[in-house]
Amino acid sequence: MIHPDCKYLDIYPYTWRHLGELMEYLNPRRKILYILHDQGIISKAADSDNTACTLPFSKYQAEEFPSCRLFELYPDIDEIHVLEYAALVHYYTSVQSISLEEKNTMQYLDFITDYYSCHKGIDIYSRRKCSGTFYRKALDYAGKFLNDRQIVFFVVTKSEFIWFDVVLLVENGTITEIRTLDTLKSEAWYTSPCTALSEAAQKLTEKFSRPVKIIHYEHEALPLLTAFWEKYCV
Repeated sequence: MIHPDCKYLDIYPYTWRHLGELMEYLNPRRKILYILHDQGIISKAADSDNTACTLPFSKYQAEEFPSCRLFELYPDIDEIHVLEYAALVHYYTSVQSISLEEKNTMQYLDFITDYYSCHKGIDIYSRRKCSGTFYRKALDYAGKFLNDRQIVFFVVTKSEFIWFDVVLLVENGTITEIRTLDTLKSEAWYTSPCTALSEAAQKLTEKFSRPVKIIHYEHEALPLLTAFWEKYCV
């Protein structure tokens, strides 16, 4: 989906600083309860905000773990990660020693996710089952828009100004270049109201000699993306 040698060019910094906020809509943070134990004796429990949590037990037994009870006690928790101390040390040591140079972005993300979730001594309990990682689901969904020798222009506007944009160049269903409208060498796209996105698409077609598909959202509509992904990524 993303070429191993994908090029990142002409990235406009003042709109890409909004990427983190955009990802909060696309991939809402899952709140996690972490439980650390040493050979079954629990030493610490805290959530992903580093807030200490009180547990109704002091020992961990996988076959008798009351995950449903904990989800009732902490209704804002999405997942529970039970980590055996030695297993956690082994996990981080192993990850740092494995050669990952040959893996592309998705292969790397898949490897890290699978290696963590399947590592002996790391047990994960979820409030609801997910059929895949957000990144894999997002790229699978994006694949529906990726035709050969096409440009996908994803843009979010706020009060008629470009708030975030990304220009994806596609070859054989694979993203080979990631750019922004800054590639057109005119800052006016960002400093003036951008009311005619079709004009920007036409300029991109002239520059790269390929058709453009526009995916446009207004900033105030971004919360709708959260509801969509919560359903799509299950």
